[in-house]
Amino acid sequence: MTIASQHHTYRADIDGLRAIAVLSVILFHAFPGWLHGGFAGVDVFFVISGFLISGIILQELRQGNLRFSGFYARRIRRIFPALITVLTAVCAAGWFLLTPDEYEQLGKHIAAGAGFVGNFTLCGEAGYFDSAAELKPLLHLWSLAIEEQFYLVYPFMLWIVYRVKFNPLAAIVLLFLLSFGINIAQVTAHPETTFFYPHTRFWELWVGAILASINLFYREKARFYLNKLFPAGLLRLKRGGKCNSSILPFLAGVTGIALLLSSLLVIHRTSPFPGWWAFMPIAGTSLLILAGPQSWVNRNILSNKLMVFVGVISYPLYLWHWPLLAFARIFNNNNLPPRNIRIACVLAGFLLAWLTLRYIENPIRFGTRTRVKIISLSGAMALIACAGLCIYKQNGLEWRFDDKVAQFFQAAREREPINEMKRIQFHNIEYASIKSKRSGTTIFIGDSNAAQYYPRIDELIQKSADKTNSAIFKIGLGCFPVSGITYDSKRQHCYGLLEEGFKLVEGIPDVESVVLAAQWNGYFQEGFGLQKTIEYNSKDYENILNSISEYLASFVAMNKKVYLVLNIPIGEELDPKYMLQRDIKNFPYVIQVNSRKLHGIPRAKLDTAYGPIQADLERIARKAGAVVIKPMDFLCSRDTCPSLDANDRPIYRNNTHLRPSFVRSKASFIDQTVLGSLDR
Repeated sequence: MTIASQHHTYRADIDGLRAIAVLSVILFHAFPGWLHGGFAGVDVFFVISGFLISGIILQELRQGNLRFSGFYARRIRRIFPALITVLTAVCAAGWFLLTPDEYEQLGKHIAAGAGFVGNFTLCGEAGYFDSAAELKPLLHLWSLAIEEQFYLVYPFMLWIVYRVKFNPLAAIVLLFLLSFGINIAQVTAHPETTFFYPHTRFWELWVGAILASINLFYREKARFYLNKLFPAGLLRLKRGGKCNSSILPFLAGVTGIALLLSSLLVIHRTSPFPGWWAFMPIAGTSLLILAGPQSWVNRNILSNKLMVFVGVISYPLYLWHWPLLAFARIFNNNNLPPRNIRIACVLAGFLLAWLTLRYIENPIRFGTRTRVKIISLSGAMALIACAGLCIYKQNGLEWRFDDKVAQFFQAAREREPINEMKRIQFHNIEYASIKSKRSGTTIFIGDSNAAQYYPRIDELIQKSADKTNSAIFKIGLGCFPVSGITYDSKRQHCYGLLEEGFKLVEGIPDVESVVLAAQWNGYFQEGFGLQKTIEYNSKDYENILNSISEYLASFVAMNKKVYLVLNIPIGEELDPKYMLQRDIKNFPYVIQVNSRKLHGIPRAKLDTAYGPIQADLERIARKAGAVVIKPMDFLCSRDTCPSLDANDRPIYRNNTHLRPSFVRSKASFIDQTVLGSLDR
């Protein structure tokens, strides 16, 4: 079995392989239930890229005519035209279609995409499969970033290998083993960095490089050893007494396509990926490349004219398809759009890809005036990067909207109070603190719903420092303040929250009051950050209630004034963004206030949803000797939990947190926690 063509010879079957890769990714994104492992199409691209580009570099090194300037000029002409086009289009669309916070994030991603560092930017924000990721129109550029990071160092590495007369194949194999080993070692403990970072992904491109090295330097040796390994009768099919065709390329092609398609079906977004799972599509792709263009699968399936066409437009198609689907999801209230809309997005992606290739990419990639093209493309890419940075630094250009719409954006953009807190260390326990002139201290323990009361406490201290307790905030974002809870991989910081809170109360003499607050129903009903959902009235549910009661009672036993703060109302109807609507019919004023969404949530709806759990929490808190604070009684009327205050300004920052400025001026229900201790 050999690779039947030189790298400078066009292989239609490689374009067919590209078609499988891009169609897999598109199906995964547009129709998630159809092809669970379609995201592995990116890994197919990596192998193809490593094979083709390595073949060019190795051949030029062997012939002694490698020029780095020429190599990078070819990369710029290949990559930049379509990418600049898509980045510009997405930037323009975002101007009209996105809110300031969305546009701000898009600006950061535009700059990162233009600088080919999008994988690092995205890794710090969310996982590839998180719902938030599906609203990022440039999410898919992480893979392009990894490729370009690879080619930033790879040619120089091979050049050094040649200079010191080291075996190129041996060097590539060693690097492959190193990268693959790190990938296996880290995929479970650090899934996001393993998915996005180059050192755990380069092995996939090095697989292609290994294939290229074998093709260029060891083709005859490979044939010799295969002939030794297999009897001649197994290598040839005979028809009419004459040798027909080698069976090994046939078997390689059939096995390769079976492995590749199986991987797209069996790999799932919950699989530790890349890890060992990635080896399945990588092996399938490698076998198809090794089979050569004359094997049955490559000749009859991959070289089909329709497959080749899709492969030819695969690069601009990959660039276009995701922004279209992401914007469609944003327009559909951040939910998966109807099927007909997704089909329309996919078809539009094909059309835009063909137009981009025909009228932008090919005219720039081929022809004369190379130097002018390179300078122009580099300048255009720098310009779009600067535009992205400007959008990011200018907070998403909020001035694009009138004052009525802008106030809703301003509410949503108010900073989390925890970001303003001064950090202090006590026996290696970090906490935030606000000092007053009074000796007493109140400690708040809980999640971000406990932290949201910081502005009110700060306001009281500023106005009456001698009558208000100092405050300590021991906060764990997204942490259910209950002992014995098992969290998912993103909530490892939550372990020890309650124990450290107890040590602070025990170790700081002037602590008079303890406040336990959280988004209780979110953990009980939705399982926020927990490894499993807690069933109402189950044994786990009762154990958690008992744990909360015991924790509160432990502070009562220390002669502290103890408070349990129940839920604030939550729901999408309270989110300032929910009260806006996008309607393309209003272009260019696409985003407007929807007057039908300004009325909050019926109190009866929340009483039904919250009632049983809130009643149980109140019962166990009173049994432990704690005072129960019920924000809903303050924030809601008998009939409604409003979303706007008396001045028609949003009360909430998002669907689960009060607006800090509202808390500062209006959340008087929390005052007793820092003032009530004066009456003891």
